[in-house]
Amino acid sequence: MPPPDTAEIAVALSRMQDMSSDLQEIKSTMKELASAVSRLAVVEERQSNTNDTINRAFKEIKNLGERVSTLEAAQPLQKQTSDWVQSGAKYILACVLGAILAGLVRPSPVAPSPNPPAITGR
Repeated sequence: MPPPDTAEIAVALSRMQDMSSDLQEIKSTMKELASAVSRLAVVEERQSNTNDTINRAFKEIKNLGERVSTLEAAQPLQKQTSDWVQSGAKYILACVLGAILAGLVRPSPVAPSPNPPAITGR
């Protein structure tokens, strides 16, 4: 094998330098990709937490909806009971006022005194 001449060595060195610069670019790109993947993982975790929070909120909304439905179903009976209580209170108040007014309008009976007044002649 003949010894390499300087032109071949120069070409080989030039290609090695080009490969070195290409490797540096690949390393730089790999660092950027690693950074992007790290940021993507952070974003994914945040989205996962947000989805969990939203799911909890929807679950709570569903529970509240069920409670409201239960209360709405019981509302007619509660209104009827409330009306009865209010009517009863009105009747009791009317009776009490009637009793009070009856006591004020009627004169209290005067009991005869145990010692009748003496009749004195003039």
